[in-house]
Amino acid sequence: MFSSLRIKLQNACTRTTISRIHFSFIVVAFVHCTSLVFLHSISFAVNIEGRHLMIHIMDTAGAPRDNLAVVATSPTALYVCQDVPSDGLTAKDFAAMRRMCPQLAPVPISSTSGSTNVGGNPADSNQQHADPSPLPQDDGVADADEDEEEDEDDLDEIDSDSDSDSDSDSEFGEDSDSDSDDEEDDEEVPTSVTTTGTATSTASSTTSSATSSVQPPARATVKRSLRSTHPDDENTTYVRRKVRRFLYPKDMTLFPAVHNSTLTGVDIVGLETKGGLRNDKGALFVSNSCAAGLRFPDQTLQDMERENVSFMAFHVWLLVISVAAIMQESIPHLVSALAGQLLATSFSTWDIFRTLRFRMHLDELVKEPLCSGADLLPSFWKLRNAFNVSIACINITALALAIFLSYKLIKMWLISNFRSVGAGPTVEKLYRVLMAFSTLLRLYFFFVVLTAALWIDQIAGGLMHTFLTRSQYDGYLGICTLAIIFALPLVLLGDLSMRRERRGLAIGFLVMQGCFLAFHVALLASSPIFRWTLIVWPFFALNVGASFLLAVVVLVMGVICFKNFGRGLDHYLHVAEVLEQQGFTPALIPADPFILPIARRTASGKFEAAIEQGDTLKIKVTEPSFRDSQQPPVSAAAWSDITAALDASSPTPVGVSRWSDSTMTKSIAMTSTRGSWDSRFERVTPAPPMPPVPSPMPMPRRDSGFDSIASIPVFDNRNTVRVSDVGQEVQRPRH
Repeated sequence: MFSSLRIKLQNACTRTTISRIHFSFIVVAFVHCTSLVFLHSISFAVNIEGRHLMIHIMDTAGAPRDNLAVVATSPTALYVCQDVPSDGLTAKDFAAMRRMCPQLAPVPISSTSGSTNVGGNPADSNQQHADPSPLPQDDGVADADEDEEEDEDDLDEIDSDSDSDSDSDSEFGEDSDSDSDDEEDDEEVPTSVTTTGTATSTASSTTSSATSSVQPPARATVKRSLRSTHPDDENTTYVRRKVRRFLYPKDMTLFPAVHNSTLTGVDIVGLETKGGLRNDKGALFVSNSCAAGLRFPDQTLQDMERENVSFMAFHVWLLVISVAAIMQESIPHLVSALAGQLLATSFSTWDIFRTLRFRMHLDELVKEPLCSGADLLPSFWKLRNAFNVSIACINITALALAIFLSYKLIKMWLISNFRSVGAGPTVEKLYRVLMAFSTLLRLYFFFVVLTAALWIDQIAGGLMHTFLTRSQYDGYLGICTLAIIFALPLVLLGDLSMRRERRGLAIGFLVMQGCFLAFHVALLASSPIFRWTLIVWPFFALNVGASFLLAVVVLVMGVICFKNFGRGLDHYLHVAEVLEQQGFTPALIPADPFILPIARRTASGKFEAAIEQGDTLKIKVTEPSFRDSQQPPVSAAAWSDITAALDASSPTPVGVSRWSDSTMTKSIAMTSTRGSWDSRFERVTPAPPMPPVPSPMPMPRRDSGFDSIASIPVFDNRNTVRVSDVGQEVQRPRH
């Protein structure tokens, strides 16, 4: 097996023509892959840093992170669902969602000029207007309200624990002054602080409304500096440190905002942003309802991280497919790479507008009604838009170059492949169907693997894990793992069975493809959790739709190829493969067995010749020893100059072969055009017999199989010309 693979690799390297088009295509594919992998990796770091700030704010405020944030339309509103509606259709889902899920935004906003109690705190509005989020005293210590007496010994213990311990769970900075959540600290604090954040807004006396309350988990202690962010944290990668320094130039510290022993929100020190509520210390106040609304950007940024990883893998796959297309001179690989490039360009262009829409929804549903106009991602949008535009421009440029180079390569390879099989109209049609099937099969391989991998990541570490039962989780994990394992055998089996017309293997492939189609149907019909993921994650919905559509098309194309068995395509492809295994360049297999010999003889007794445009060959032709009565007498011919004229524009006189003696002796300047064939060069009626030409030297008689030198057919296949007399000799004159 390994020797056969080695021979195939050697033959692939031998037959690969490194022309300017081939080299340019490889360079474009490599530069495109490396540049986009680099940009997506940095964009991945940007999404991580933006999302982690949301996570720390929600954790500090006690906002739940296991809810599903859904943006409903008509009218636009933000809902946070603790469970997934079980209805089937989208319209019914939104109707059920409005009944069972609390609405966070939009909510009425106070029209007064003073500070607004956007946190929905139980304290009266006058006191909140005066000091909505008092900054903790004693170097940032978040103590309880000054009016409430606490035991001094307990407070000293809390202070010592807070100063000594660090928050090991914080990925946002270096050692902070937060204590660990151990049981001993919980027992030492007799006055444990619980919090109940509500998604309401205190409006003016004339207009006020409230929505359903969101209950964050209770906290046992009030910590001091709960989160301390340092951009130069050595625990993170170099790229993330640079991105963090750009997004947050100053060190940030997050404190719980406590009022009357109740956690009302979060105070952020060091965040440079416009808008929002600030206390007399200059700290930005983030209410509980604002922290609950951050579930929407947190969920969206997490999906964007998965998209970045998916596109990095996708562009590496495109590079591998492109190199394989050049090495194997494979049109299906080339078309697959071109189709993948088209999809990547379309999505990157759409991603620009999707990011703008995401920001619009965030401002409309979270920033203005819940966070009092505070932009918690001030520098994120500048970086995100810059990367989106850069990726789209690179994709558009690479797509234009790929279309041009692919057109040149496909045109060259189509002419070569059709001539290699001696293709008539029927064989050409069969070959095109086979190439279309191979192209779609390779595209389906990537999309089905990507769909299964994204869903595994979603149910294993994503939001949907909390909504699944144990049996549902095991079922999803099992079928997605099987799909990933059997995707590659499916491609190999389909390509082998259809190219070699193996009926048993083809039936097995069709059965496997039917199982994969059932896999897609099972995902869609299994539970509303999967369908809700399609609603809240457009990228995943596009992958699921593309993989399902490709599964149907591949199955239909497989049935068509199966019906085409026995119509002649297998014979020609088999002959080409046998010649390749014997060390032949996969060139011409003409219908007529005429091979133009040269000095290099192979083990089978055949010869091979390659001519360049305008080359002149000297051929020594002898008179055949046996002739039919209808054939004119042919004397031994001397050396004659033959100029390759495979696609000459000058017309040929009627009754005179383009390869006749008169044509050669007059030295008509006819040059060859690579990859072309003129039907006028088929065997024609021989010209009238010429008077015998005395030979300057005696030449042996050998049966060449030709009537005369005027009837030698020439076939072109990437500069390769062959005829079938092993006894002739060809010399290329030295210039």
